[in-house]
Amino acid sequence: MKGLKGKRIVIAGATAGIGAATAERLSEEGASVVIGGRNLDAGQVLAKRLNEAGGKAIAVKFDLADEDSIKALIDTAATELGGIDGLFNVGAELSAQHLARDKNLLDMDVTVWRRTFEVNLFGYAIAIREVIPHLLAQGGGAILNTSAGAAWIGETERPAYGASKAAINSLARHVASAWGKQGIRANTLGVGVTMTEIAQEQIGEEWQARILATMRSPRLGKPADVAAAAAFLLSDDAEWVNGGRGEGASPRWIRRALEAGLRRLGTDHIDLYQLHRHDWDTGLDETLGALTDLQRVGLIRAFGHSTFPAEKIVEAMGVPPVRAKPRTGGGWPSGAATPVS
Repeated sequence: MKGLKGKRIVIAGATAGIGAATAERLSEEGASVVIGGRNLDAGQVLAKRLNEAGGKAIAVKFDLADEDSIKALIDTAATELGGIDGLFNVGAELSAQHLARDKNLLDMDVTVWRRTFEVNLFGYAIAIREVIPHLLAQGGGAILNTSAGAAWIGETERPAYGASKAAINSLARHVASAWGKQGIRANTLGVGVTMTEIAQEQIGEEWQARILATMRSPRLGKPADVAAAAAFLLSDDAEWVNGGRGEGASPRWIRRALEAGLRRLGTDHIDLYQLHRHDWDTGLDETLGALTDLQRVGLIRAFGHSTFPAEKIVEAMGVPPVRAKPRTGGGWPSGAATPVS
């Protein structure tokens, strides 16, 4: 990969899972890495392995919920490596005990919300605040944040988690807009279901099978899959990518939205609509892929322009339908569509 050799990258949350896999990938590509995490022993074991393989890595104990430790992480990285070229925020509050208390809004536990935002959002913001002066001093660099499908699915539970991840997407765009002209790139990696150590403990085989059935991929994600995407976004190959959100291959979050609308409409026919009315980063192709998957597994019989009144579709889907006519061969036009009036 172009432009990673010699880079100095801080990984905020690298002692296990996606962070550890990214540290390994970046080291293989020739970057020096700072492994930040609460488990210093695990970080030191990883750093030793990377150093013995010819890389350069140091482990630093830090906690995303502790502002002083975040400052220390960035300061240590700048001192030990002589500067910083990139930051990867990957840590999150994912403990089973915590997520189990993140119920719907009527059952809101304020302490859960505070803890979720303290780790998932405030910690990221503080790390970015601390690293920006270092990046500006050398003419730019890359910042990468970890988000999740919960940011845009609209789940019936985990509202604090989903809201924190949605805020991370906005935070990245702010940084890109504010400092992009000075060479700072800020992007968000929207991670799908990835079988990290925590995920393996929390997601049983039955749920793994259910999730896999919604995906185009023949398997669930691995930490190394996300690490490869992270390495690209932190490299010079992604020099023209700024303020964006990279997503995994799973259309699960699109399917959930469509299935919810189908239940409300009480039909197995669905209107084609532009999902970017919900999310400007999502194009028609992704929507069509999810619709095709739903049709393949028998949840819908057809999709196109139905006879449902526009008002009912708006009520069920939250957006107006669009007129679209099938082309020969079953394709659909990708040009601008006219809302049903």
